Amino acid sequence: MENQLFYPHLQWNSAKKFLLRFAIIFLGPLMILIPSSIGEEFYPWVGSAILHLEKPITIFPGGSGDTTYNYVELLTNFVLSLLAAAIWSIFNKKEKNYDTLLHYFLVFCRYYVAVSMFNYGYAKIFYNQFGSPTLWKLVQPYGESSPMGIAWTFIGASKPYTVVSGVMEVIAGILLLFRRTSFLGALTAFIVMFNVMLMNYCYDIPVKIFSTQLVLLAFIVMYFNGHNLRLVLFKNSATAPEAYKPLFTKKWLKITRIVIKSVVLVALIGVDAYIQSDSIATNGPDAPKAPLYGIHKPTQLIKNGDTLRTYSDSAEWKYLVIEWEGMASIRQLNDRVYRLDFQVDTIKKNITANLQSDTLHKYQLTYKQLNDTTMELKGVFMKDTIDYTFGKVNMKSFRLINRGFHWVNEYPFNK
Repeated sequence: MENQLFYPHLQWNSAKKFLLRFAIIFLGPLMILIPSSIGEEFYPWVGSAILHLEKPITIFPGGSGDTTYNYVELLTNFVLSLLAAAIWSIFNKKEKNYDTLLHYFLVFCRYYVAVSMFNYGYAKIFYNQFGSPTLWKLVQPYGESSPMGIAWTFIGASKPYTVVSGVMEVIAGILLLFRRTSFLGALTAFIVMFNVMLMNYCYDIPVKIFSTQLVLLAFIVMYFNGHNLRLVLFKNSATAPEAYKPLFTKKWLKITRIVIKSVVLVALIGVDAYIQSDSIATNGPDAPKAPLYGIHKPTQLIKNGDTLRTYSDSAEWKYLVIEWEGMASIRQLNDRVYRLDFQVDTIKKNITANLQSDTLHKYQLTYKQLNDTTMELKGVFMKDTIDYTFGKVNMKSFRLINRGFHWVNEYPFNK
């Protein structure tokens, strides 16, 4: 690549060069290239030996991206990046122009955000990240919901809203892959991800660090590629067309670049879409249902030989919810909840169950499917001999499911 000025409007001084060095180190290798095997040894040591945390770090990143580990990692990387940038500045005082370095840093930012946009976008388009409200959510008292649970249910309750959100993320990702559309892509990603970040903060969703990082990277790309727009909006100045000079002058380098970028585009846009679409069969709404799947409501309760009135005893079952393979939940009339390991043998028609909080005591039950909507359950459960009959709840009986879309609303239907 020729030694040329990509950003003629940018005047490099010591502070700007230091910030670029810091950004490259902090947002680059330290954030994505440190092996987990090293990090899981190093960051807990920092937490105990340097930060003197009250409790040792034993929980590593998994379902949550905002663990104590993540915050210690963020703080440690910030300090190490400042130190590394200072050393770099000491040994690189002669370099006067950092346009080329900035260019490749922005390419990294663009592709990093684009990959994230594809991952999140396709997960929404194929309805894998947010699905229809779970069976348990439908029978859970509204006040028991966590803020994150409300957000997840709110988004997943509308498939069109979820899909359109995903489409916007994918569009942002595609636009970020090309220099000429990078500003529009960064602007779209910034708007979309700022909304995501806001939800993460306001609804206590544990992806705060990562969403903030994506917003910051999108802003950086938008800032350095939006010089002309800043002149128009803030200085009311005339602008000249942006000159997109070729990165390479030699023909073989141009061809190599086109081939490599074409492969990358197919991989980023196509492969992720295939993976997400293929996962529908195992994780999405089309995945096979667990045996006895559904919300089962008692119609007759016989305990220890005595027939009970269904609603006479607050400790009796209100719902038996079977949603996931190997699991079930019981909600009593008094709203007490039991989570069960629930293994169903569909050939022998028996069930082995135990409380997830008590794996020692296992209970043997038998079931009989009387018809499509009625099931009989017998056996010994928690020291009681039970003979329960359940009716399967029709999913369309829930207002959240059956309300649907209406062009005309004479009055707000806010229930």
